[in-house]
This record gives sequence, C-alpha cells and structure tokens, in this order.
Amino acid sequence: MSLALIFATIQSIATGYALWKGGMPERIVGVVQLSAWFASRNLDVPFVHRYYSVSSAIFLIDTLMLMICLVVALAANRRWTLMLVSLQVVMVLMHITRLVDASAIRLAYQVMINVWSYPQIALLMVGTALHQRRCKRNGSDPDWSNYSHRLMRALRVPGQTG
Repeated sequence: MSLALIFATIQSIATGYALWKGGMPERIVGVVQLSAWFASRNLDVPFVHRYYSVSSAIFLIDTLMLMICLVVALAANRRWTLMLVSLQVVMVLMHITRLVDASAIRLAYQVMINVWSYPQIALLMVGTALHQRRCKRNGSDPDWSNYSHRLMRALRVPGQTG
C-alpha cells in the first residue's frame, strides 16, 4: 500500500469522523484538510520533480489552508485549532524558506511540508473526540467564542449587508 493511499485513508476517516461527530470548527477543518490534500494530489507535478523547487500551486493551497484555519482558530471555542495553525505556519514558512534559499536541502523541504500533515490529522481527531466528550458531559459545546462575532464583522466585505 502506498503512502499516498495510507494518508488518503487516514484523512478520509478523520474528516468523516469530524463531519459525523464534530462541531462546526471540526467540520470546517476536516473539509479544508481533505480538499487541500485532493487539490495537491491532482496537480500535474510529477513526484520526482515535486521537491526540487517550490510549486506555486502547493504554496497557494497551503497558504489558503493557513488563512482559513486561522480564521477558524480565532473564532472557534477550541484550543486544538491554534496548535493546528502553528503546524500550518511551519509548512508555509518552509515554502518561503525554499523560495528564498534554493539551496535548502530538498529532503528537509519534502519532510517539512509532508510530515506536519499527520499531527494535523491527529489534532482533528482529538479535537472531535473532545467536542463529543464535552457534549456528553455538558449537554452542548459552543462552536464559537463570545468574541467571534467581532472577527466575522471585521472580515465582511465592505458594502455587504446582513
């Protein structure tokens, strides 16, 4: 079984679990992770050439994932999302490092942009399990912090109503 198939299976299970038992932050992160993986896998960059330079498409996907997860982390009533964002920051910074210094070791680049995905999946699963536990213990678990309405208001497009 290839590593890509193993990763796809683990990510699909984690996303399914988040969609089934998670709150809105877990669902959003699960869908974002699975979408980012799917988009990355369907690029026309052969594996043998993938880590010799920074793929602008992969960099864009990782940066978009960082921005979405950062908004979720700032608005969510969850701590695990902050750890997930910190791992994503490391991945984006590795792309930037490789752009700035092309002599950065190819293996280090490959490891840094791939390895952090596994702890992110684990965080999603743990976050979903903790959400489920809080729901059983308290009867509910608020998805968003008391201050998230301010963040959402700040993110609105000028001229947007509602």
